[in-house]
Amino acid sequence: MKNRLVLGGWVCALALAARGQAELEITSVQDNGVVGWTYPTNLGWTSFRVEWAAQAAGPWDTFSNAAARLEGIAPTGAAMSAAVPMFYRVVAAAPTHDLAVFFRDDYEADPLGGDITDVFRTPAIGPAVSAAWYEGHGASAASVVTRLAGQAAQVAVPAGTALDYVARLGQTNAPAAFLLSWEMEFAQVNGGGGMFFVRFPRADDNGMQVLFGFLDDGRVIRFFDEPATNTFVAVGAFQAGTRYRTHFIYDLASAEYSVLFGETWVVDHAPIPAHFKMDGIHQFGFDVNQTLGLPGQPALGNVYYVDDVTFAPLSGGH
Repeated sequence: MKNRLVLGGWVCALALAARGQAELEITSVQDNGVVGWTYPTNLGWTSFRVEWAAQAAGPWDTFSNAAARLEGIAPTGAAMSAAVPMFYRVVAAAPTHDLAVFFRDDYEADPLGGDITDVFRTPAIGPAVSAAWYEGHGASAASVVTRLAGQAAQVAVPAGTALDYVARLGQTNAPAAFLLSWEMEFAQVNGGGGMFFVRFPRADDNGMQVLFGFLDDGRVIRFFDEPATNTFVAVGAFQAGTRYRTHFIYDLASAEYSVLFGETWVVDHAPIPAHFKMDGIHQFGFDVNQTLGLPGQPALGNVYYVDDVTFAPLSGGH
């Protein structure tokens, strides 16, 4: 993926790339104050937002926040300065759903500070007692804290421990395209081989298997076959202390999946391996494992923050 930089007089415009070969691209920044762009019409995008920054590297801000930055500035001395809009970028809304949401776990109704390890809870949307951080090994634990978009699950998994998450949908949904999304923050990048993976039902109905996820050394990876040290490839990277949203398109109708991590499509129409169940889906989950590691990379333990886990049919093209 590439970012396209377009100069227009003293204004520099930055367009975020869409996935694959199709790009959202700023085509002009006119002297009369008009920015124009083109976009692929087959990705289901329904809205756009123009953001501004004082420098090309950001930080980027919305115009709804401009008043707080540019109005009511208190005097601080004879010489003052303020960051003003000099760079612009156009951001497309991520893939969305406008059909019934099957499942949403946002922790807003959970008691703050409550221990939710091995407790099957009722999510904000979904069947009763259908969501849980469970089957903890050792000192692993999940609790509710103030983080991310409000309240979130703090998943603490020291070295030598593990913790699973399950989300039961209450029914088997026929093969179609689905959108799984969640907010996440990593407490640290520590060089270890610990893992946080998303998992889906196996074709043999023997539980679930991991397909995509994160290594504590900062790599985002996917598996192209049964998980092993030689069946994964790195597709991206993450940083500690940064809030990310993952949009995972799980298309059972075409047996393909795509992943938008942050603002980058790190997986683009990859085939779903044959050992996954293709004739429907009734649950999904996460697998946090700090008991295993990679060769030469023992697991060192980590803390993760997870919020707004949502599963729904996907509308529009992708």
